[in-house]
Amino acid sequence: MYRLHLGIRMFDLFRNILLFLLFFLTMDCEIFKKKSSGDDNIKEFYAPHEDLCGTRSIIWAAEKEMLISSENCGKIIEWDFKTGKIIYRERIVIDSWGKTATHRIQADSILNDEYLVVTTEEKVIVKNFMTKKNIKEYNEKILFTSSISTNGLIAFYKENESKDDKTPKENKISQSKQPAGFEIRESLTWRNKCSKLVKKGINRIEISKSGKYLIMHEYENKISLWDVEKCTDIFTVSLEDSNRVHGLDFDANEKYFIVSYMNFSPPISKALVFNIKTEHLFREFKLGNGYCPALAISPDERFLATGCDNRIQLWDWKTLQKLFSLGVDQSGVFELIFTKDSKGLFIRTAVARFFYWDLTKEEFYKTE
Repeated sequence: MYRLHLGIRMFDLFRNILLFLLFFLTMDCEIFKKKSSGDDNIKEFYAPHEDLCGTRSIIWAAEKEMLISSENCGKIIEWDFKTGKIIYRERIVIDSWGKTATHRIQADSILNDEYLVVTTEEKVIVKNFMTKKNIKEYNEKILFTSSISTNGLIAFYKENESKDDKTPKENKISQSKQPAGFEIRESLTWRNKCSKLVKKGINRIEISKSGKYLIMHEYENKISLWDVEKCTDIFTVSLEDSNRVHGLDFDANEKYFIVSYMNFSPPISKALVFNIKTEHLFREFKLGNGYCPALAISPDERFLATGCDNRIQLWDWKTLQKLFSLGVDQSGVFELIFTKDSKGLFIRTAVARFFYWDLTKEEFYKTE
């Protein structure tokens, strides 16, 4: 009797596990179906696993029609846009830690894709885009990320340490509490255009494509807009301490800039749109629930794309009305880049998967 009862319990357990697996597989397939709004509308870039070690950022070189990714192991990779395969790779940072070491590295193209600027934690390298030969190299300690305008201005933030500081690195206070400043330099000459000290430190920085403006988010939760040529702040906005900023961008004509942030309680992400000329808040709206780290405005100023968790939301930039929602990858959307003609969108996820979304094949694109 006991064996019969045990057998029935084991059978129920096995059945429940089987039903759960079937449900999970069905759900996963449904997510994949939602990801593809049409088999020809979105495609994934594939690469051998050993070549990917955690992607930090991607850029779209519009003139050359090439995709460049910056890897956390100190490597840059150039991708064939049509096939999605790797056509060039180079390790920029090499040290005793080997290829698994983590390095903050970022690449950007400048001057109509004539040059490629690569920033690491120790130096800045300017390369000929096509030959990949080094043109310039500067020894400069850069903290976290940088932002580069299309005319070659590089904005970055760094620790301001004394040259006589003998304190061991492991005994220093966290970077967020170190005095930090930002600098703006010409990447081809390294001439200093602007530099300022920020006592509380800097979280994010973004320079406009023309190099005219700079947005900065300080650790004391202030957003400030700067005039690069005059090296002065235009206006500053304070956010609540509970808000975490994770996205900054300008529109193509640089009349507006957008800031996305998340409130932790409850976990809701919102966006603020500011009018640069009037120096006032133009619009505030909800992006979604949870973490929304990615946003981009299309060059033709028709669309705003945002990434919240595993979904991409497309908005009408002029009205800020929702147009379309697309599920991509369960690991989360981390970066979005429009093509120069605004007809396509590149997507990077948290697990270094790349997608290209052809917007021209969607109904909302054809509707004026």
